[in-house]
Amino acid sequence: MRAAAVALTVPSETPAAPPTALRWIEAPPTAVVGRAWTAALELTPRASHPFDPDEVALDAEIQGPEHDTFRVPLAWVEPYRARPPQPPRFRREWMEPEGEPHWRLTWRFQRPGPHTVAVVARVNNACVVTSSPLGVVVAPGTVPPRLRVSRRDPRFFELDDGRPWFAIGQNLCFIGPMQKVTPSRVATVIGRLAAHGVNYLRIWTGCDDWAISLEPGRGGPGPSPERWPVHERGVTHRGMGEVNQPDAAMLDLVVEAAEAARVRLHICLLTRDRYMRRLRDPASPDYAAAIRDARRLFRYAVARWGASPAVAVWEYWNEIDPSLPAGRFYRELAAFLDETDPWRRPRTASAWAPAPALWRDPAIQLADLHWYLRPAWGQLWTDAAAAVLERAAFLRHHAPDRPAILSEFGLADDQWRHSPWMRQDTALRHVHDALWASALSGLAGTAMFWWWETLEDMGAERCYAPLARFLDGFDWTGGVEPLRVNVPSSLLWAGLRVRDDVRMWIREREATWHREVAEHHAPRHLEGVRIELAAGRVGTWNIEWVDPESGDLRARETLTDPGPTLRLAVPPFTREIALRAAVVPNASEVPPADRAPPTSARCAGAALQL
Repeated sequence: MRAAAVALTVPSETPAAPPTALRWIEAPPTAVVGRAWTAALELTPRASHPFDPDEVALDAEIQGPEHDTFRVPLAWVEPYRARPPQPPRFRREWMEPEGEPHWRLTWRFQRPGPHTVAVVARVNNACVVTSSPLGVVVAPGTVPPRLRVSRRDPRFFELDDGRPWFAIGQNLCFIGPMQKVTPSRVATVIGRLAAHGVNYLRIWTGCDDWAISLEPGRGGPGPSPERWPVHERGVTHRGMGEVNQPDAAMLDLVVEAAEAARVRLHICLLTRDRYMRRLRDPASPDYAAAIRDARRLFRYAVARWGASPAVAVWEYWNEIDPSLPAGRFYRELAAFLDETDPWRRPRTASAWAPAPALWRDPAIQLADLHWYLRPAWGQLWTDAAAAVLERAAFLRHHAPDRPAILSEFGLADDQWRHSPWMRQDTALRHVHDALWASALSGLAGTAMFWWWETLEDMGAERCYAPLARFLDGFDWTGGVEPLRVNVPSSLLWAGLRVRDDVRMWIREREATWHREVAEHHAPRHLEGVRIELAAGRVGTWNIEWVDPESGDLRARETLTDPGPTLRLAVPPFTREIALRAAVVPNASEVPPADRAPPTSARCAGAALQL
């Protein structure tokens, strides 16, 4: 159901009045390193367009004990809270105003000791007023690590403390009162996924009028079966460039839930259809206006959610036309975010077709491909693992020097609609196979499934935990290479190694989801399988065979000085098995910390060798 229409007031063309006062409303004098610290301010007279930095912009200057200085924008906030259904008027959850509108500063101090915080307001890009300086004493604590492109190997992610990090996740794009994932359920849903090993979720905030929509939708300021209550002192006009406050409050809940669960968010921020038509001519006024609107929203997003380590990746929009000349947009937004976002998160964009030029754009740090299993792909459609490996090799070929993921994947019909086969695959073979194949393909994350409602109904969270356990401890930034391996042709496999740490997944080639679900053929039980694997160096090897379905250890053996080749007898298995092999380190050995990674072409070979 569409949101009820809301009367819009026309923005005034009269310049804002010069400010007379900027005062602290809420100003905690103490904080703890790494924990969110929030302050509130009031600027009088109140701006009519507080989301337009050309009219009014508030920025905090934060100085630490070692004279380190940070500058961060503030967000105009109209507080809302989620309310349960209250029939007959509110048949769904809804967002209710709570508290007074204010300017909000959110920060996480990096060092203990005395700090000084001052806020500067600029009105009409001219008049300036500064708050009184605020002293904040920061107690010791732990700074939560943030996600970044690895400095050791730019094909993968790491945390800013240097630990390698691999994305295991899915889409959870539509959140709102009319969705399965409502504001009151979001913490439960994210928490359950995290408990099963999920650490990465893709969220949309440009859903028009059916879910979170920070920019104006067709039916007003957000998704609701009723008219949104609007705070009497809040902003009542909803023109382009404003930020829907009930929807922003819903995103607050998402970010808080992700923080609590230690999940990283890939946030697709802009509403594509508000921009795409304006990007046809880089020299046009419409193109410049699109850039201006995007900058406004990104400035707001940095101000309101940027302090959270859960906010990991900015995605400009979902599936733009790849033929549009968007290069100027990406360049200018990248420069803007370099200046505005103190944490300089990776940025990406997706297109509705493969976009190699976009994946190579210097302003884009994450290559992002959307691809679905559809009958139009012929034989490839019937095998999720083979399809993922083929698409991963294609993506890696065109994006050899940056993280790359399949950020949308699923089982669809030829019109990209939900496939009826998905629910018939009660064992979730296509989900399981795609996750394992993508994890060992050389990509920076697993294939991220769409249709999260169906996945939840089918209990798909069980697919993540065994894979997360299997990948634990793998040094993704230590020089990932494909395997040199001899495997019988009757088996499909995917595998990677870092020095003397090997991870490999093996499946009967004919045991596809389609073979089991549509053709009703049970997978075979295999015995007497042998494989050969290049050892890399002499040493004692620990060999572990793992059941990918459960994550349980099936068998273990130790090989002492096997020579240049590991000749392994695979334990009897039905359908699939996984291998984890590593050299037992000597106490005197120190692994090379700064070993240069191999070329990306060699990494892509993990998929190309099939």
